[in-house]
Formats: sequence, C-alpha cells, structure tokens
Amino acid sequence: MEEELILLLAEFSSEQQLRSWNKLSGGHIHQTFRVQTLTSDLVFQELNPDIFPDLPGVMSNFQRIQKHLHEKDFPYLLPEFLSWPNGALIHYSPKGKPWRVMPFLSGYQVKEQTELVDDIKAAANVMGQLCRYLDDLSPQLMQEVIPGFFNATKWVDQFYNAWQQAPEYLRETCSHLYEELSTKSTYSKLPEVRSRVIHGDGKISNFMFDANREIAVILDWDTAMAGNILDEFGYLARSFISRKAEDDASTDSPFLNREFLEILHADFLETAGDCLSEIEQEQLLYGVKRTVWVQAIRFLADHLSGDTYYPVSRLNQNLDRAKNQFGLLLELEGMELLNTTAIPPFSNG
Repeated sequence: MEEELILLLAEFSSEQQLRSWNKLSGGHIHQTFRVQTLTSDLVFQELNPDIFPDLPGVMSNFQRIQKHLHEKDFPYLLPEFLSWPNGALIHYSPKGKPWRVMPFLSGYQVKEQTELVDDIKAAANVMGQLCRYLDDLSPQLMQEVIPGFFNATKWVDQFYNAWQQAPEYLRETCSHLYEELSTKSTYSKLPEVRSRVIHGDGKISNFMFDANREIAVILDWDTAMAGNILDEFGYLARSFISRKAEDDASTDSPFLNREFLEILHADFLETAGDCLSEIEQEQLLYGVKRTVWVQAIRFLADHLSGDTYYPVSRLNQNLDRAKNQFGLLLELEGMELLNTTAIPPFSNG
C-alpha cells in the first residue's frame, strides 16, 4: 500500500514526499488513508466503483449541494475535495483505481459509537437543520448515483434472488430468518411522501465533533441524492438506537434503546418543523422500521451471496448482522403495544 500511496502522492503533487501514512477506520465501502508529508496533511480515498458506478455523478451531486448550502450560510462544514493537476476531482491510478483527495481536518473527533444523550440530540438537530436547508433544492437536479438505492423494491428483489441462488447448506441454516423477514415484506411499501434531496447516511461516524463537543462537520455525502425523509430519518435512527454492536445477535439483553429513539424523534421533529408535511411527520417512525427491515434483508442477502458487499472479518458475520437487525425490528414493533404520549403508534401507511 505504501508504494501505491507514494505514486499517488507524486501524481497529485510532484513537490511533496511521503512522511507517514495510516489507514483510517470506519466505512464499509471505500478505503481511506491519512497521508502526511513535510508540508501537508491529506486524506486519500480509494473509491468503490462497483458500489458507486456513477462517480462523476457522486461528485456533481456533492458540488451542487455544497454550493446550495454555502449560499444559504449553512452553519456546518462539509469536506473540501482537492483538484488533481488536470483539474479533475477524481483521479485514476495506473492500476485503474479511482481516488480523491481532501485536507485532513485536525482538531476534530470522529466517534464510531456514542452513549451520550448530548450527541444524540446534536445529531437530530443537525439532520433536522439539514432537512430545512435542503428543502428548496430540487431533487430533479440530482443524479441517481446508485440506481434504486432508496427504493426498497431493489433490495427485495436482491433478497429473493440471493435465496434462490444460495447453496443448500446456507438455505438450511438461514431458512427460519428468511421466512420471518419475508413475512414482513409490507415494509417495502412507502407512504405517499414527496421526493426531496437527502444526505442518506446520517450515522454517528459521519459527524465530526469540535473541542466543545459539538458537531461541526458532516462527512460522507456519496449517497446524497433524491430520496425521502422517512429513509433519511430511518438511517439516522438506525445508527443510534441499538444497544448492541451491529454484529451482536445475542438475545440475552434488549436490542432497542427506546430513550435514544424518543430523543431523536422529538428533536428531529422540533428542528425540521414545518418543512415536513403532516404525513411525513406521522410516518417518521414507520421509516425507522422500514429502514431496519431493509438493512436486515440486505445483510442476509449478502450472507447468502458469499459476502460480496459488506466486508466481513469472521464466518457468519453478515448473518449475525441480519439477526441483530431482525431483533431490533421486533422490539420496534413491540413498541406499538406500549401506551405512550411521546411516540405515537407506528403505521404501515
């Protein structure tokens, strides 16, 4: 890897020499490296064209959003991508791999997980504000960089195809989970909510915190495109509300952190306010269940397909991820039986 980074650095700027490098954690899709020279501190990111077949569209969407938010004085920072010598933001190495570069932002902290209520409230507030600031950006201007990404039909088809093509021994070990998830296919339905520009991946590791422990930077805009607010809130909530690691399928303790969900829901609604329609407000929590179900079938489909999408470090890791999401979904559904004024009953729309 070091030799490849040396070559890339020379192609980016012939005047700089590599002093040190390290791989940055986080993310299932791209590989990200901090590269330090005597005069600069950079981030080199190898992009995954198998997942993002339209990389120019990814960058075009980001630039359009960046310009829109800058013109409206959005109070949070976004990444700043640097141009290669030919003026392009994406550069293909001699091996044919696509790379982009940005300055390393020092003085900020990235968290892989959190149990702090202040972090939960901050995330809900930031994403609620983002909803307001993007409310008047036309989704028709955005490229669909991953076809069907926010259309559950794509993932349902993938789920069923993976089952049909899976080896018999995998189907035997997964049959119960497959059947349970299949019975909940009504979550593929989307209520009649408007299309809008969304970030699409508002998880804790995509926020950078400053010295005052406040969110200052929003990262990873690659899935930013036309979507809907139910998926936006669903992805946000999914990343915060589980008490367990994503691949922990044990059932000896609860999956759901109800308190965090209540905080996210209340604070997001308060911040997004009247930019949400009545049906969007009513169906936000359905969006959480829908997102968790979709993630469960995606994990199981990947397990059945030989772990080709989500990287794994051990046997059956994607299967355990699917079981984890299913356990979380069951507890979310169980909330319907509880009498609460903080969170209205879920609806399947």
